[in-house]
Amino acid sequence: MLIANAALAETVKMTRVQTFAGKKYFGPVVAESDTSLQMFDIAAAVLVKLDKADLKVRVDNIDELISESYVTFPSYAAWKIGQMTKSGRLEALVVHNSEKGVFFNAGTSEGVQGGQRCVLLKEPETIVDPVTDEVLGVIRERVGVALPLLVRGERLSQVDLEAVSKVGNVTVQQVRDAFTVGRSVEIERPARKIVIGPPKWTPTKDAESLEDEANFLHSHLIAEMVRHGISVISKQQIEFIQKSVAEEQKKPAADVTDIEIAKKANANVMVSAGMLAKGTTIETLLEITNLETNEYAGAILGKSRLKADRKDAARAIAFARGVEVGRLTNTTLNASSLLLLAQVRDIVLNENGEVTHINFKTPQATESQIAFISKHTKIESVSAHGPQVTDAQVRKLSELKSLQHLGLYNANVTDEAVAIARKNHPRLSYINLGSTRALTAAGLEELSLIPNLVQVYAQHAKIDNEGLSHLKNAANLRNLIFDGSDLSDVGLRHLQEVKTLSFVKLVKTKVTLEGIAAFKDALPSCEVVSDF
Repeated sequence: MLIANAALAETVKMTRVQTFAGKKYFGPVVAESDTSLQMFDIAAAVLVKLDKADLKVRVDNIDELISESYVTFPSYAAWKIGQMTKSGRLEALVVHNSEKGVFFNAGTSEGVQGGQRCVLLKEPETIVDPVTDEVLGVIRERVGVALPLLVRGERLSQVDLEAVSKVGNVTVQQVRDAFTVGRSVEIERPARKIVIGPPKWTPTKDAESLEDEANFLHSHLIAEMVRHGISVISKQQIEFIQKSVAEEQKKPAADVTDIEIAKKANANVMVSAGMLAKGTTIETLLEITNLETNEYAGAILGKSRLKADRKDAARAIAFARGVEVGRLTNTTLNASSLLLLAQVRDIVLNENGEVTHINFKTPQATESQIAFISKHTKIESVSAHGPQVTDAQVRKLSELKSLQHLGLYNANVTDEAVAIARKNHPRLSYINLGSTRALTAAGLEELSLIPNLVQVYAQHAKIDNEGLSHLKNAANLRNLIFDGSDLSDVGLRHLQEVKTLSFVKLVKTKVTLEGIAAFKDALPSCEVVSDF
């Protein structure tokens, strides 16, 4: 349900359709002809074009106040906040193309301003998780260059053809040929930074605490706003600001107000969220404040089920994560890149905005992940685990001159991978060669030549015990983890010559009690963890 100042947020009538193919859409109709229907699908956050002949069910004039019956409350709320604040991605249609110009059905009423730009959009692409086969979201890739606009009215704008000549490699005729009637475009709107305060809740007899639901609502709502192209501050950043303010003012983080967070973040719009459990439902009230004018913009009231299924939220969060990583890494977003970036678990950038650490959710590295990693030459840590990783894949990482940690557990690599690492990664200090065939005599000799090598992880690896004699030349080697390997007393005798060792782990190996005792006698300051 929407509660808002009518002058700021008029309600609109919604339409629900279902195609013969079983696809469902819900949202406002943007344009319609005798044969086609164009509507903004709130759940997918994209403009869709439908042939009327494909429609099995169509219901018009649905009151916006009951939108939550058709889409999740965070999806609807994100769309509505974009409408109320005139922010986020704006899709429009080419409605006229002639000698008089190229015109779109969007203007000042949608927040379009003169001098802003528009760009053509490709057809929507659906992003499907290859593991679960679930739809994560829909994306429309931009095509061509962005062109300046002129605003002609509340619902009308056009390409500034006089300014096109200033755009490189584009002619007026090319614009007219490309911007055919019915094509979708994306129009810039003024950037407005929005912050959503951590949801507050009121204990009731139905639920003394809504902490879990509040955290999930916060993440879901932020994710949906990202999908709608709205500039919103991330949950991690909000939590960091909240903690920072609490430390500055020496008070509990829970006592930090939304306005304190918003001001610290230099936000233009603040959204405060309150939750109340009633029976098996949760009522959520979102209040929107324009911080530029200090005016109350309105409120959105919605309901959701207590402990509801969170699959929709998880998909939205994964989609938004991909969008955010794409922004951080300056990656062009399309179906394949967004699917890859949605799998990123965490990413770290240095003060210059360069990626130094990136980890993916998948336990085994893929070829596309390695190709993506190889483009970011300041990366310091790579985990490329799994049998699909070969020497050739390791060679693709050769430009990572800042690499310090290299994980190749269970990879299909040989001693050639060690030689590649030694040659190309001068700062390498840690290497994981567990369950590989890389620790031959040649591989061990290459390891000994890595100047900054401190730790070798070789769990379940096949080891050339005689070849371990090479490690006496490893000047900085401190730690060895050989659990589950075929290390024997022969190899352990060679390790006695590695005087820099301070820790070795030899659980479930072929070494004996006598071999361990001799090693301890030779290196009394080295800590040994074994079966004895």
